[in-house]
Amino acid sequence: MLAGPAIAEAIVNWPEVAWAGLGRLRQGARRSPSDPKLRSLAALAEAAREGVSRPPQTGGGFMVCPWFRIGGTVVRAIVMTARFDHPAEVTLDELRIELMYPLDDDAERFFRAHHSQAR
Repeated sequence: MLAGPAIAEAIVNWPEVAWAGLGRLRQGARRSPSDPKLRSLAALAEAAREGVSRPPQTGGGFMVCPWFRIGGTVVRAIVMTARFDHPAEVTLDELRIELMYPLDDDAERFFRAHHSQAR
């Protein structure tokens, strides 16, 4: 996702989203230094965000609010990452759940309208 130019065009606040995603990849690569796929993804994201200025720090990377440009509408959402870390439980160490919710009333109406059309 972080390397796709179409995604960068579709997200209004791309610098914030790109840097938050890169931060998560970097953290994962530090925690699993022997994972070549993770290192490769982090390197790809590093190269893709080249030239994207770093926004002010927000929320420590566990929450980001992407604003999607869909047609002529800006749909604001909030994404939270839930981590299940425990030093004695390695199986939970890699588990992450990302949840996305509408951030405001306009986004709520957008998602509800498109959900009812999909039925």
